[in-house]
Order: sequence, then C-alpha cells, then structure tokens
Amino acid sequence: AGLGAILVQFMDPVVTFRSVGQFCVEEMADWCILHYTDKTNDFHRLGMIHKDPEKQILCDKLARFPMAETGHKLLESVVTKQHASFMQDVRLSDVEARAFNQEAARLTLDVGIRSFVTAPLIAHNRALG
Repeated sequence: AGLGAILVQFMDPVVTFRSVGQFCVEEMADWCILHYTDKTNDFHRLGMIHKDPEKQILCDKLARFPMAETGHKLLESVVTKQHASFMQDVRLSDVEARAFNQEAARLTLDVGIRSFVTAPLIAHNRALG
C-alpha cells in the first residue's frame, strides 16, 4: 500500500524513482542504487540512497564512478526480461567483478553489501529502470 501511494503521487519519473528508492531503504534495504532507461534504452544512474548518513557519504563517492560493463549487462537483462535478479551471500570476488575499478570495489565493501536485488520498475508493460 505504501509504495502504491508513492507511485500515484508523482508524474515526474525522476521524482518517482527517488521516492521508490527512499521507500526501499526505509522498508527493506540498507541502501539502493537507482537507474532509469531512456527512450533509446540507455541506462542513467539517478543516485544512491543509504539509511546511514555516514555511509551516504561513501555512496556519494561511489556514485561518481561509471557503471562497470558487468553491471550494465545485469541491468540490461533485468529490464529486458522484466524479471528481478537476486544474489545472496555476495563475496569479494563478486564485488570486484561488478565494480568499475578497485577503488569502487573498496567503496562498495565499505558501504556494506551482503546480498542484493536488482528489480525493474515496470509501468504500462515497459521497464523504466
């Protein structure tokens, strides 16, 4: 019910995505990364949201790095199939394989990652991000 109320309130997709991200960290996650797709299906990162204000600083630093190719492929798969992906028990090798470089991997570990869900936001049978 809470998420539905958020989605109904906003017509601006950027505002909607950020509101969904805020809902996620308040209700079910420590942090989240928000991406959307444009009409040419290119991905754009809207930002990162963390529950902990100190770790939000790390998220802001991490958000300056471009997405690694493996991350792009995962997003592309989730959006194309319109089906969520879940990884439980994330290992160091998983982080290193998905990070842009070693510094981004270190920041990801410092922010704190044990598992993750990549899920599409779908409206009118189109994955928006």
